[in-house]
Amino acid sequence: MMAVRSWAKYIDELLLGGRWLPVTGCVLFVNAPRERAVAELINGVRGQYVRREYGSPLRQRTVVADDLGALLSRLLPLDTGEPRRELFVQTADPQWTAVFDTSWRGQDPHSPMMWFAQGGIRSVSVSDFPHTMNSPGLPEMYGQRKIEMYEIVPNAAPVGYTLGVRVADSNRWEFDGGGRNFPMGSVWDPDAKRDPDKFTHEHLVQMCALLGLRPFDEDFYAPDNTGVIVERTEPNGPNRAAVTLAQARGEEPVFLYPGPGFVPAP
Repeated sequence: MMAVRSWAKYIDELLLGGRWLPVTGCVLFVNAPRERAVAELINGVRGQYVRREYGSPLRQRTVVADDLGALLSRLLPLDTGEPRRELFVQTADPQWTAVFDTSWRGQDPHSPMMWFAQGGIRSVSVSDFPHTMNSPGLPEMYGQRKIEMYEIVPNAAPVGYTLGVRVADSNRWEFDGGGRNFPMGSVWDPDAKRDPDKFTHEHLVQMCALLGLRPFDEDFYAPDNTGVIVERTEPNGPNRAAVTLAQARGEEPVFLYPGPGFVPAP
């Protein structure tokens, strides 16, 4: 259980001060300029699958806003099922593109990482969620602090790397990874007695710095104040709910099934 005071201290270190959690809880960084990353999603294995199975292509559109928070607002509403929109944002390093999506529990990066890997593009996911389950007055999230990478190897399958800590079904923090060092090196404390201390927020920041990433600094994102949204175009199913940011944060009730208060996804 996390106290409100501990929550305030924790989220102060996160992107946008945690105001856009869970959307910003996991950020996917694609090691390619934005135009190439967008083209790979639309024309690669993901776009081909969507066209084949649903009969409608993925569509892209450019959005302009004053800051990152305003760009993220273009993703709303969030989805309770498979995300229907991804936001691609250029970073201060033009060789890295940040990707956010509409998952109401936070982005699951593993499928997108494999989509990009099949296109020969390396990607890195960075996640930092405070553990707030069963914490009165706080949004309910399972804790996770982790960096993962799919490294492209010529003429071989991509190699996966993981380092971090997470809260599993036991409701306790557990160490995850450390068996294979990242190519640029691994930063953690294997001698720490408590699992959460083996990979701290500071360790995560240092790991990202080895790749030239600053995931928790707002000025790292959208230097041109633009983003590209890639979205599904087929009609949504009748039982898919649209969720506000406040609902995703546990600040308002969520209605997931048809009935009073249910809002179908657009």
